[in-house]
Parts: sequence; C-alpha cells; structure tokens
Amino acid sequence: MITANHVIKEADPDNIVARVGNAAVKLRIVSQDQASDLAALLPSQAIPYTPLVLRATSPHKGEVVTLTGFPIPDVIGESSAATVQGPVIDDASTVGGIADFKIAAPATHGDSGAPVLDGENSVVGVVIYAAGDKQSAYAVEGFNVLKLLGEVRP
Repeated sequence: MITANHVIKEADPDNIVARVGNAAVKLRIVSQDQASDLAALLPSQAIPYTPLVLRATSPHKGEVVTLTGFPIPDVIGESSAATVQGPVIDDASTVGGIADFKIAAPATHGDSGAPVLDGENSVVGVVIYAAGDKQSAYAVEGFNVLKLLGEVRP
C-alpha cells in the first residue's frame, strides 16, 4: 500500500492499521521517502481486492483525473470516502517543490495519500496535500511511486 509519508511519519509503527471494508488490517512500514512524501506499507494479511494498476506515463495538463480520499470528519462533517474529479491544471514544470502536478478538485485534510486515477482507473499519482483554498490538490506522479517500490523488499 502507498500513502503520503506525512500521514504515518509520526505514527507508532506497531499500531498502523488500514480500514479494509469493515476489517482493520495491520500495516508494516517498508519504505519511506521524505523527498517525495511517499511511504510504502505491507499488510499483515492478504487483502481480497484487486490492486490498482500504475500508469507508466505522467498525467498531462487538462487531463481529467479522480481522487478518493477520506476527509477528516471535523473538516467537512463526513467520515466516509469522498470522490472528486477535476482536470490537471499545472504540471511538473510549473508546480515546483515536492508536488509534481496540481488538480482542480476540492480536497481537504484527510485526502493525503489518496490515489489519483485517470479515466481508465489507472493510478497516475498520489495526493500529498490540499491547497489552502480547499478547491485543489497537489500530487506526486507515479514515477515517484515506482522509485519507492524499487526500494521495497518484503
């Protein structure tokens, strides 16, 4: 599993748990990259869902993408997943910093670590933070996920 590193950075490594349906699955940190703000975690048991496919190419400006995050209930008043969609409005050449691209889609605290999917449900990135206006999100592209996974040895 991949998430934003800042989500688990200060967590007790013995108590990281993912919600999978109605079950809680313990996770073990296997790789962290502060530069890209990504972390890879290994579940303690098999998860009965088909894994998402990582697209080999980066998203382009204007491409409509989707993210499903878990906004913090105190922020928007809900505790279930929230799916939003919007176009990529800036790419790596204009965003700078940690993020590789910006999405014109409402995002908030709790969406960090969410997969960013293209129109064919392939992963093109991972949300790392919401803009202060809560109307856009910043993400790192799949290339950084591939680099992180290259370091993972279960």
